[in-house]
Amino acid sequence: MRIEPLLIVQGVLVLALGGTLLAALKALQRIERIVLPIGARRVHFSIPLGEAFPIEELPDDVAARAAKGTALFIYLGPNCCLCEIIVDSLPFLAEDYTDVNFIILSRDEWSPFVSGRRAKRVDLVANLELVRMLRLQAQPYVVKTVDGKVRDFGVVNTPEHVESLLESS
Repeated sequence: MRIEPLLIVQGVLVLALGGTLLAALKALQRIERIVLPIGARRVHFSIPLGEAFPIEELPDDVAARAAKGTALFIYLGPNCCLCEIIVDSLPFLAEDYTDVNFIILSRDEWSPFVSGRRAKRVDLVANLELVRMLRLQAQPYVVKTVDGKVRDFGVVNTPEHVESLLESS
């Protein structure tokens, strides 16, 4: 049985192309790990930086926590895989940032973190005026307030993005 030289050349070229594609994929993964955690991606938010967050639209127990100090409002959607990743990281972030009040804006319960004492939940279905005022369009979305004023906001894809918002001034 004789193997044609052209088939050998084609086989080598296919293997070389496969190796090149694999190397490119690994390079993209390295770049993604470097670039993504830099910070949350800012998407239009209805309240400009430095302006007051509509605390009066929040339930009383949540408003009291959000009015003073640092609060992190986290907008989560139903059936959102990224939201689950963010929620799973919140207990660890809460340990590192004990002075931050975590407030979940969602129509779902997200029970593991919210049922603890570290977070409050605002039911968006019961607070439609708040939804209209905030005009949240993406999820998971985080808004950081300090003493009731918006300091930073953005769409978050990783726990590192949430942490970058917590560390922003």
